[in-house]
Amino acid sequence: ESAPPGGAGVTELTVKLVKITNGRVSLHLPGDPQQTLEKLNLEVKDFSVGAAFPFTLSANIRGGGDVTLSGKVGPLNAADASATPFDAALKVGALELAKAGFVRPATGFDGVLSLDGSATSTGANLVVKGTAEAQRLKLAKNGKPATKPVGLSVSVNYQMKTRSGALQRGDVSIGNAKARIAGNYRAEGSDILVNWKLAAPNMPIDEFF
Repeated sequence: ESAPPGGAGVTELTVKLVKITNGRVSLHLPGDPQQTLEKLNLEVKDFSVGAAFPFTLSANIRGGGDVTLSGKVGPLNAADASATPFDAALKVGALELAKAGFVRPATGFDGVLSLDGSATSTGANLVVKGTAEAQRLKLAKNGKPATKPVGLSVSVNYQMKTRSGALQRGDVSIGNAKARIAGNYRAEGSDILVNWKLAAPNMPIDEFF
């Protein structure tokens, strides 16, 4: 339903339910492989321009993998959409990086990625937290897949006004080998400048082979 004639117009627009079932979305940028979501289900309830509203999305990823996304968005910022508050949780299961088209074939990158994370934005500050694990990770065209899982656990914040933030926690693991990365970063033009420190005490080298 929408605002009655003579009302405040689009700022009072409300929609009780938006639902897509068994859809398909494809993205193909020049020079990149095509990425396709199949069996896509999307549901938005109680949509309102002036208030937060919940949403859920789930889909299979062609080539291998699945994704679920849920949370709340709003109120919408009409002046700057990127400043719209949101709170969302993302899960990606068994994503085949090469087969699903998420890496360019020429790079030789490959592996199976699982991800569990969240992102919260006030419109001015963004906080991202999550964990990821890659099986059979390969980072070179002529390289061999890793025999041990590669794990990552991160907590990052970003100040939109200053285009800067901090990597508060960046824990990396390869088998039983563990390292921690932390520090600050900022954007200058199209460049990202980082000032990070790496700590890897007592790391067993044999975990890399």
